Amino acid sequence: MKTLKMFSWLTTLMGALSGCSAADSAAIKRAGPDEFAQLMAGDKVVVLDVRTPGEFKGGHVKGAVNVDYLGTEFESKATALDKTKTYLVYCAAGVRSAKACNKLVKLGFGSLVDLKGGYGAWQGAGKPVE
Repeated sequence: MKTLKMFSWLTTLMGALSGCSAADSAAIKRAGPDEFAQLMAGDKVVVLDVRTPGEFKGGHVKGAVNVDYLGTEFESKATALDKTKTYLVYCAAGVRSAKACNKLVKLGFGSLVDLKGGYGAWQGAGKPVE
């Protein structure tokens, strides 16, 4: 019982430090390149690249939409997206996409998949790029 209480406390603390509550994390799933690729074939799915436009132009996941997480218009552009869809989100290595997913949950998005390792992992797995 003591271990369970400690785990619960630690989970709450980690969520607070990351800016993500337990409710937030329920809307966010993490997937490796293989699972991410399988999910891309689904209906009502949008691949969302949250890197800068320059990074996006240098290569991106096929069919991805670019909304720069570091850009001043991230929130307004994200708010205009269809919240009924599932968003497969990635950045270069996974840091910005995790932050973007947390922000998207706060904006009312309910189904998000964050690519583990980002675009680097995608390329490393030999997945198709544009």
